[in-house]
Amino acid sequence: MSKFKGSVPVIVAAKVYGKDPSWVRAGIITGYLPIGTATRNGQKVTKIEEMDSKYGRINYYISPELLYQHTGYEWKGETPMRSELSMKSENFIDRERFLELKHFCRQYDIWKKMYRLIDSGSLPVIDPGAIRSGDIPDPTSKAALACLYYKDRMELVERTVKDCGGDLYTYIFDGVTKGLSYEELEGKYGRVPCSRDTYYDRYRKFFVLLHQRRK
Repeated sequence: MSKFKGSVPVIVAAKVYGKDPSWVRAGIITGYLPIGTATRNGQKVTKIEEMDSKYGRINYYISPELLYQHTGYEWKGETPMRSELSMKSENFIDRERFLELKHFCRQYDIWKKMYRLIDSGSLPVIDPGAIRSGDIPDPTSKAALACLYYKDRMELVERTVKDCGGDLYTYIFDGVTKGLSYEELEGKYGRVPCSRDTYYDRYRKFFVLLHQRRK
């Protein structure tokens, strides 16, 4: 019986390669990473353009054996690295990590602008951070991957704000993406429908959850 079982989580494979999860997903779909398959409704996905979430969820299977052969990393079914936050410090994040996440979120408007420019063809593709220009040579696929890179980040922030903000979505969103304080939000909207303490409690919870999601 093979010692390799199950499917390796995308986030684990991304850590092994030192890349972003989007890079791993794109690599599997294009065949650049021969470590698994991507399917939607039982059909294999082989084009970058099909990664758009509007077509539905894609299921990724990463073979532990193939990943081992390709990288030397042996997956033993362990849970991906857990948040270092303890139950006693659930609202605490290391200062340096908080600043990293804070600046990550403040790039939201830049991501949105870049996404629109590339998607409309108004801007030549400039490979963002983790995407190397030599990995996917086709210009159309490169543009699609660049759009996905920015879209993934926008959706991560939006989803996390939704999960933490609830009825305060608009205010938390402006707080984390534009750096507006509670007082500045009151100035912008006339009032914030919660107390200052409640707002910052949600604000802190946003960064705790983002810390857990953005590995």
